[in-house]
Amino acid sequence: MKKQPVSPKYVPSRDRVLVSRIEERISEVIEEDVRYKQKSCKAEVLFVGKDYAEDYFPGDVIFIGEHNGEELDLDGFKCTSVYGSDIRLKIGQ
Repeated sequence: MKKQPVSPKYVPSRDRVLVSRIEERISEVIEEDVRYKQKSCKAEVLFVGKDYAEDYFPGDVIFIGEHNGEELDLDGFKCTSVYGSDIRLKIGQ
């Protein structure tokens, strides 16, 4: 699970956390119709802005809202930038 595909040249602003959504098997609403597919709410922290540097670390697994954050494509890698206040909970430690 420790993967750092994004270069450290991408540093989130103070109140942002850069995460990668963890794909899970999620029940489809209508026979695998892509329009109704839910996004995963589980994510892995990649990089942390200065405001949340003491709370979250790269590799932490967190829960975020399904519609929170901005989807980004950084050097061909899809990730999500969320506000630190949008993080619902942290799993473990």
